[in-house]
Amino acid sequence: DAVAPLLDQFEGFVVQIELGPDGRYRKLRNLDETAAKIRQVMLPIGGTSLEEISARIDPDMAPAEREMILAIARRNMEAMMAKFFTDEMVEAMTTGGVKGITQFAGGEYQAGKRYRDAEPIESPLLGRKLPARREFTFTVDKNDPALARVEWTHTLDTSGDPAPLWGLVSELTTGGLETARGEGRPKDLALREEGMMLFRRDTGVVEALESTVTSRYGKEHDEHDRNRLRLRGSTHVWPR
Repeated sequence: DAVAPLLDQFEGFVVQIELGPDGRYRKLRNLDETAAKIRQVMLPIGGTSLEEISARIDPDMAPAEREMILAIARRNMEAMMAKFFTDEMVEAMTTGGVKGITQFAGGEYQAGKRYRDAEPIESPLLGRKLPARREFTFTVDKNDPALARVEWTHTLDTSGDPAPLWGLVSELTTGGLETARGEGRPKDLALREEGMMLFRRDTGVVEALESTVTSRYGKEHDEHDRNRLRLRGSTHVWPR
């Protein structure tokens, strides 16, 4: 895995999250700094490295010309990274956990009752809001009334405006780099999240978060992403 060795470079880097008055995610405050860091760290996976380019340059070339060639190569590589790691993508890839943890903040819910709403679902790569249907329930631990669990399913609504649906097709098949468009609504398109969160009712502290996101478009894309977060030191286990 070419990415794994690069992740150590994020050690100590702070992502600054801003929450709204209701306690839900509002924005990534240091988006520009975060995007610049990710693009810089990921530069080596962009293709031919500057070291490789330098090795191919005629050793008899004048130093000024060599530096000019390397400067042009670096600018091209940085432009490619900016095109791939857009601000949209950077925000989506760094804030998913916070959005999951805070998505039910500010509400009042009754244990055992099934709730339904039209909360938009975010596209998996760029975090774009799409029409959706969500169902969720809360359960209180019988042995510890301060401990609660919320489970939800979040499903893309494919019955509405076709434009955002084709936008999702573009994202799933080309990373959003190319525009996809067909007649009517796209067929065999699906996006669904199933999740669980364990939290303290007395403090609001989240002890565990698990989610599985399934995205599919015909035979061109079929992906299942599972995410897990657990509060360090937490020992609670609540089987499904």
